[in-house]
Amino acid sequence: MQTVTIEKERLRAVLLANKTTHQLEYAEAMEGYREAFDKRLMAMRKELKKGGLPNPFISDLPKPSEHTNEYEQVLKMLDFSVDDTIELSHDDFANYVLDDWNWKQTFSTTNLSYKKG
Repeated sequence: MQTVTIEKERLRAVLLANKTTHQLEYAEAMEGYREAFDKRLMAMRKELKKGGLPNPFISDLPKPSEHTNEYEQVLKMLDFSVDDTIELSHDDFANYVLDDWNWKQTFSTTNLSYKKG
């Protein structure tokens, strides 16, 4: 199957749920990122106080990415659509319904590194 037709309001509900999940996961990852960043800065300050010269780069702490705008763009497209049903391609269905975007793997891997517990 290459396309599927879905009710616009059903698609909207799924997108809103996926967007909310994304925002919660991002917020949690950013909290962990800030804690990791702060720990790194404290370690650097200790090194300086001891007379050392710490590496000034923190590039091994990848910053979580935020993609809310991608969900909002699709939701806005739905707002402007006059159709009650929307035809989705295979890729669109994967993105919008299954929440499997091209950035999802990197997003999940980065967030996992900051997850508590």
